Amino acid sequence: MSILTRYCPWPCNTPDGNQSCQFHDIYFDNIQGKGRSDVQGYFNCSKTTPCYNISLNNVKLDVGDSKASIQCHESAIEFKGDTSPSICTNF
Repeated sequence: MSILTRYCPWPCNTPDGNQSCQFHDIYFDNIQGKGRSDVQGYFNCSKTTPCYNISLNNVKLDVGDSKASIQCHESAIEFKGDTSPSICTNF
């Protein structure tokens, strides 16, 4: 699962500035999944328009025997219920 408000396709010729959209009031409920990458969630929002009111409720993401992570930047994520991983790793 990903939310990207600072997306710029390669090669990116746009300087990081105040061009972005804002996401809020998004709810992920009762989701299970396995992936190949250690990062199973990616919320990359901008300082100008941070993401807020995003909720993960009973979301379980894993990678085989490894621990999955959710990476967040300028994102207010609430972890509820039996959610794993249950914290954001800042990048």
